[in-house]
Amino acid sequence: MPPLTLPKTTAIGDIIAYANYKMMTKEGRRNRYTFAGAEYFKRMQETGLYSINREEIRSRIEKLNLLDVMNQKLV
Repeated sequence: MPPLTLPKTTAIGDIIAYANYKMMTKEGRRNRYTFAGAEYFKRMQETGLYSINREEIRSRIEKLNLLDVMNQKLV
């Protein structure tokens, strides 16, 4: 099975890419990156990734063909 790449159009894919990018700087290594953290939470709002609307989130994930991807068996 090929590795799963989570696109930056999802909150999880974006936080991984964002944290990896920030960790390359001296200042970035001092921070922790979480969904509830002020810095990343603000980014989610600015990029339109923050939502509490389940249907909106489901639709976004469905369009990326990632619906139930975490329920698939790897072996």
